[in-house]
Amino acid sequence: MSDSEECLHILEHVYAYHDGELGAEEVRTVSEHLLTCEDCMGEYETEKTMRSVIKRSFASESAPESLQARVGLALEN
Repeated sequence: MSDSEECLHILEHVYAYHDGELGAEEVRTVSEHLLTCEDCMGEYETEKTMRSVIKRSFASESAPESLQARVGLALEN
């Protein structure tokens, strides 16, 4: 895999990496690549910062009770 192909592969998995949705082997691959690639690490850090800002912005927000009830009913079915 060329460097640019590897970067594309890593960047396709950054969201899943942040969300803890990757298997152990893929986590190792992404982690190792991020340690050696400034460009991909920059993208990772940008995503990390953006997620943090969004989380802080909506920390006090919650879904309306009617929506919570509908979701609860949908999950029961």
